[in-house]
Amino acid sequence: MVVQLPSMLIVTICLLSILGAAATELVLDGGTKGCSNNWSRSIDTVMGGKSSLTYRCDGNVLEAQGYLSIDGGGFAGVSRSLSETIDLGGGSYNGMEVTYEGLERTALPLALELRLGALGQRANFGSVFALLPSSEPGAVGRVTLPLDSFLPRNNFNSGGSGTLDVSRIGAIAYQLLFQEGDFLFRIVEVKAVSSPTTNMYIDPPNALLNPSPMEVIALIDGTIARGSFAYNQNYIRQCEKVYSASMRQLVDALTGICDTQINVNMALTDALSKVDALSDASDRAFALRDGLDEVRAITVELGDSWSSDGACATLVPPSVDKVDTVVDAVDTLLPSVDTVVDTIDTEPPSVDKVVDTVFDSVVDTVDTESSSSSNRHDLWSRMVATALLVAVFG
Repeated sequence: MVVQLPSMLIVTICLLSILGAAATELVLDGGTKGCSNNWSRSIDTVMGGKSSLTYRCDGNVLEAQGYLSIDGGGFAGVSRSLSETIDLGGGSYNGMEVTYEGLERTALPLALELRLGALGQRANFGSVFALLPSSEPGAVGRVTLPLDSFLPRNNFNSGGSGTLDVSRIGAIAYQLLFQEGDFLFRIVEVKAVSSPTTNMYIDPPNALLNPSPMEVIALIDGTIARGSFAYNQNYIRQCEKVYSASMRQLVDALTGICDTQINVNMALTDALSKVDALSDASDRAFALRDGLDEVRAITVELGDSWSSDGACATLVPPSVDKVDTVVDAVDTLLPSVDTVVDTIDTEPPSVDKVVDTVFDSVVDTVDTESSSSSNRHDLWSRMVATALLVAVFG
């Protein structure tokens, strides 16, 4: 069967392809450029600290691991000079994209600072992002940092003064600050890109898989401990990034249909939306902390389960590979799919029309099914899957 795409969709795809081809990128390390062999480490032992760090190139990936101690120091990182000065000015680039491998599943989000150094400027300029853990070893995440988010390191946490000279970039570095404990991070690639002017995240597959209330509380407590300590050392952006990373994890993981999970998800989403309207890093950190505190208060009363009977279905659509599989799956619950197709064949199919048609034809079926939320959700998931497939393939 041949599916004919609407002409507008074809035009859109062509435009996106043209825009994608025109996108400007310049790899600084990793990826197609390979991992440089001239990295060096920067740790707090130079001032009496007790942190440790080793690094290596694993193929094209830069790997650094060690222990960050807050006893007499609190920093560890790696840096390198570029083989030649890079000009990121002229409007061709406006962001730095970092691709990283997800942290070990049980790890807390880790705030990492990407630094850029320009020839003729004494200060390095840094922008902070968070590395997230993942349930899938080797899975990658990406973050894009606007060039105007790189602030001078000599007065980084109070806003500083001066602007990075993007026309003379000569050095890059990664730095961990005031997040005590073992660490291991792997940077796949860092490159200059033409991108939107706001931070963008593509997180790796979530480390949280259907978490219990107690697991949520443990993550929140660990996140607050890590973030608040960094905040109290005046590393406010590190705190903010750790808080927001954990909240993104929770929003993604808590997709059940119990009232308690819905309330938690709403509290998280509300806090994240408030942050979008705030420009000050300290205000953002406090707004995120308020959200975490609210979620903890809701969750701590639940004990080991999201519901009194221990059942809380998760919003996972049926996993199918073929249209026929969907049709077979819904035959016992829904009226004949052929009837739906015949109903909409009299006019051009649209998603709205199909959904309305399917809704009207199955409402009686829904009412006669079990009243449990999990059964009702399963029915509605199958209904929507059928509606979308009929709209495309009917």
